[in-house]
Amino acid sequence: MDQVILTKLIKQDPHLKNGFYIYNNKIYYNKVEALIDASKNKSDIQFYFNDDVFSGVDWGVEPHSSLKHFYKQRALQIREKFDYVVLLFSGGSDSTNILRTFLDNDILPDAVWSFVADNSHINDKEEVNIEITLAADPLLLECHKKGIKVEKPNLLDYEIELENNWYIEDPSMRLASDARMRREMFFNNPDIKKLVDKGKKVGFITGQDKPRLRLINNYWYLSFLDTWRNLHWTSQHQFTQGPFIEFFYFSRDLPELIVKSCYLLINYFENTWTKSQCNNYWTEGNINNNINIYNSITNNVLYKDTWNERSTFSLGKNQANGLGTNQFFCQKALFLTKRHKDWQNYKIWINGLNEMFSHLDEKFYQKFKQINGHWSKNYPIKTLNCLKNF
Repeated sequence: MDQVILTKLIKQDPHLKNGFYIYNNKIYYNKVEALIDASKNKSDIQFYFNDDVFSGVDWGVEPHSSLKHFYKQRALQIREKFDYVVLLFSGGSDSTNILRTFLDNDILPDAVWSFVADNSHINDKEEVNIEITLAADPLLLECHKKGIKVEKPNLLDYEIELENNWYIEDPSMRLASDARMRREMFFNNPDIKKLVDKGKKVGFITGQDKPRLRLINNYWYLSFLDTWRNLHWTSQHQFTQGPFIEFFYFSRDLPELIVKSCYLLINYFENTWTKSQCNNYWTEGNINNNINIYNSITNNVLYKDTWNERSTFSLGKNQANGLGTNQFFCQKALFLTKRHKDWQNYKIWINGLNEMFSHLDEKFYQKFKQINGHWSKNYPIKTLNCLKNF
């Protein structure tokens, strides 16, 4: 697709900055819809994530300023960009670093939201709530004392009946339908709607992910994996006035933050690991098997001033087994399957998954587990150069 056309479309639709898909010279907001069309011809799709900006970045030069400087600059950007700033805070490493950046630099958001699921069946120790209870609450108290509005939206308050083809609207990577609840919460929250109707620009700020470095033929590359599909909906593009989902780390507005993060990680690996170790762990075929190690290292390198995994509880990113079947779900969505007898949408959800799988080429999914991720364009950074080259 012509780059001039793409750039024009991105300027017209501010939601496109969070990524979209291209197949047969057509833009898709929805990944599953794109995969269905590609499956008909045994073809594949392209994930486009700000290629127009990131292709012009000089990835071969490490920025001189510190990472803390870029974190502060990003917080200031966000504060200036939006009339009403809502930080989405899970208590995990990414969102803790974001919140600490705002608080420590006295750049105050208007609100902090931490999602929970609350009914007579679900307690604080459920996976959907436990990270908030054990990790988030102390920082939420600090926010409250600073006059920031603290909210714990109940996902179950935003449940609506699923359509039979719900998967077209909610193509979450992990196939749990709490994505629809989150969409309703963002776009149909009455307080947020009032602000938007008054012409206020509302931004929901999220971390989402860490830089995904890979080694290809002894060369470091960065590419973006579309892990945030649970925060991207087709109907979102109808809301030209917002509210908006804004990525803190992966922004076209401050690519220097991404570049600096990459170099800090590369410097750590090359100063600590051997060339052989790096290739054994971080080449394209191996990194997925070692993602928990990678995430632990990135937490300690990129969030060293705000996160200590030895003293902080984190649920992690692993998937967990559902009950009664061989289905797998994101841990935080397990409350749906554990309580499926009480979940009115359960049958529609399962039927929708089966219908979706029937239209997809098997290479695109792991059945009842997840839709396979797609990588963006590769951005070359530098040659692997470890201190211990053996």
